[in-house]
Amino acid sequence: MTVLERELASTGTFVLSLEIKPGNDIRITVDGEEKLSVMDCVKVNRIIEAHFDRDVEDYKLQVTSPGADQPLTDQRQFKKNTGRNLSIQLGDGTAKEGKLLNCLADRIEILEKKKVIPEGKKTAKVVEEPAEVFFNDIKEAKVLISFK
Repeated sequence: MTVLERELASTGTFVLSLEIKPGNDIRITVDGEEKLSVMDCVKVNRIIEAHFDRDVEDYKLQVTSPGADQPLTDQRQFKKNTGRNLSIQLGDGTAKEGKLLNCLADRIEILEKKKVIPEGKKTAKVVEEPAEVFFNDIKEAKVLISFK
């Protein structure tokens, strides 16, 4: 466990990614089990600055949260987004879309939207059916933004 992860363990904030680029350009992306504020990012910045002396090793530090268009990469992000609609790309090339109902240890449960053609009809109808998607099968999952 890194210094940062240890310091954040009790806050509900967690590290999604940490990149160190040439020239000591450090980029950290964090998220929270609940809504993340700018002050949460400031706290992460202060933790880093408290543990690393700029006089010894100069660095550039950028702490951000994932944007609305960024894919979900951590199980805690799925749990936080329960009740929202997701677009899911699977490793086999298929896609699913539906409302996230539950997040379990190894999979999520969604209410999947499917187009079906009822028997004797010519036009498709959208129906919702429960479906399970295992984390191992997910290539990318994004929250669908709704402006309704």
